[in-house]
Amino acid sequence: MDVSGTVAYKKLFRAKSMKVDGFELMQDKSFRSSLEHDIMTSAENDKPNFLNRIISLPNDKIFMIGGASDVQSSQTQKDTIEFVKDPETGKRNPVVRASMW
Repeated sequence: MDVSGTVAYKKLFRAKSMKVDGFELMQDKSFRSSLEHDIMTSAENDKPNFLNRIISLPNDKIFMIGGASDVQSSQTQKDTIEFVKDPETGKRNPVVRASMW
């Protein structure tokens, strides 16, 4: 099956050091990285979120699920946050979605 030209995923995403980074594959097989969102500078986020998972979906959708308020996971979180890209500015804004059960 030929899938050339129909790649739905344009970037890969990773959360590290309270930042969400995007990685785009270039023609020479290298990656170009860009800062997608700084978790600590969010107005909605007044505390750090450790051990979360970043889920990316086709069409440039990013979700951050779960996490803990400390590295020892003494207080886990069940939040789901989508980072919605503003078409005018290109910045991603966190939008709280339905929590996990």
